[in-house]
Amino acid sequence: MIDWDRIAQLRRDIGEDDFDEVIDIFVDEVEGIIDRLRDAASPEQIADDLHSLKGSASNLGFSAVTQACTAGAAQALRDGEGCFDPTELLQTYEVSKAHFLDGIAAHLS
Repeated sequence: MIDWDRIAQLRRDIGEDDFDEVIDIFVDEVEGIIDRLRDAASPEQIADDLHSLKGSASNLGFSAVTQACTAGAAQALRDGEGCFDPTELLQTYEVSKAHFLDGIAAHLS
């Protein structure tokens, strides 16, 4: 669900002082994309938003969200308009975020 090695590497790369800011930016960005996905107008827009979300999730080690984005983008492009329901992605994100926030102190100390 969470790639703790990736998160530790990111924290080393950007420094402890900036790490909390990166997390805040990630959460804001992800939640904005998820809001857009609820009203996405086309399969191409869904795929684009999922691609952006996948990149952000991958950078912060949210591996389950990354996988859900890959599957969702393929489904949107394959099945067309009205095919993507963001509910499962949102649930995966919420569970991942909770797991991340609960485990961050233990994994990065």
